[in-house]
Amino acid sequence: MKARKVITRGSRKFRGKFPSKKLKRMVEYESILESDAILLFEFSSAVVNYQEQPALVYYAMNETMHKYYPDFRLDLVDGTSIYIEVKPSQKLIPKQAKQKYLAITDHFQNQGELFLVLTEKEIRREPLIGNLKRINQIRFYQPTELQAFKQHIAICATRSISLKTMTEYLSFNDLIYSLACGLTTCDLTKNLLDQENMLTLKGDQDAALLF
Repeated sequence: MKARKVITRGSRKFRGKFPSKKLKRMVEYESILESDAILLFEFSSAVVNYQEQPALVYYAMNETMHKYYPDFRLDLVDGTSIYIEVKPSQKLIPKQAKQKYLAITDHFQNQGELFLVLTEKEIRREPLIGNLKRINQIRFYQPTELQAFKQHIAICATRSISLKTMTEYLSFNDLIYSLACGLTTCDLTKNLLDQENMLTLKGDQDAALLF
């Protein structure tokens, strides 16, 4: 449950909703950078749940108590949680901003919680973010030849095979769909058609964080 309603504080801010298959609901965001961050959470297999505007936090800075709402809370497969602030790197340069997020980090550490600030440097790394956007676009795609799709994806059960090689048997969209629906996995930080990027069946041991 959100601790506060998602709002637009200024005319230049952008807000919207992301249709999460992982959460089976719409996730609200307040900026384009937040919408890109959501892709990291949606497709990180280590993230089992995430919540926008999850809590109201009171932290101390300069002998004064301040209110703060983290942008997200991520719940991981190992049982830990991470509170996330999504912020353009330029907004972290002023001394006051550095003091603020240092104080917030100290607050969470004192509570035994993890806190992380993600900027465009972590969120918009290529080819990762380009891969995630491509995968996201095809989440609701259906393979044209379902039986052939299942048979060729099963090849990954016996051996690793590059995604590029698999395009000899299945369309590129079919292969991207297998990634989007969680049937297969590969290194999303590499070009998808890199000959060394191996496609494998997704196993229980896979718990990747994409940031």
